[in-house]
Amino acid sequence: MKFQKKVIYSIFFAFAVFFISLFTKIIPCQTAPEIPNPVYSWHLCDLNPDSQLVRGIQRRYFGYTSSMAEAYLIVLAMAFVISMVFLHLITKTKKQ
Repeated sequence: MKFQKKVIYSIFFAFAVFFISLFTKIIPCQTAPEIPNPVYSWHLCDLNPDSQLVRGIQRRYFGYTSSMAEAYLIVLAMAFVISMVFLHLITKTKKQ
């Protein structure tokens, strides 16, 4: 499989995962109440901006960032890299 084709398929896959993550809870996140010393617990969250309007709850997407824009970039980058590696592994040509 040509490199260009792998990139195109990976881009489509990354945007499909991003679109799915807007409506279903597939993104790992840590949630905690907004208190001085919060104790975070792991849950699955979605990236829908309308569902993030809950007051009194802090969220850290991927246990790293509380910014939704950074979470969008992380989802797109991770899905792209994972699909590129997967396509590279399954379409490897045998050397003669």
